[in-house]
Amino acid sequence: MSDFNVEVFAADASAGLSPEEVFKVRASCEQETALAKLLHEAGASAVKNGASVNPYGDCYDGWEDITEAAREGRRMQARWLMERGIGLVGRASPKAVPPRIDVSEKK
Repeated sequence: MSDFNVEVFAADASAGLSPEEVFKVRASCEQETALAKLLHEAGASAVKNGASVNPYGDCYDGWEDITEAAREGRRMQARWLMERGIGLVGRASPKAVPPRIDVSEKK
């Protein structure tokens, strides 16, 4: 279990959350981290295809090689997306679901 997950678990326990609430919090964190990893890989793909991220031409570090602060930055980006209903394919964001448009009323 990563340090991030240990901190989340400790915060859940100290907050007095029910097991169901703990499950929802942990599921949200797992989705957030999964989306953060995808964002990171998208950045790596962009660099490999010619995007420039720094003037020194350093290689793009993998998820396991970056600092926890950098990972948290990606998690913050993922959280921002999830709050706007953008999540992993097949899973609705736990915080927001985009509205469905009823096309049957349109002519």
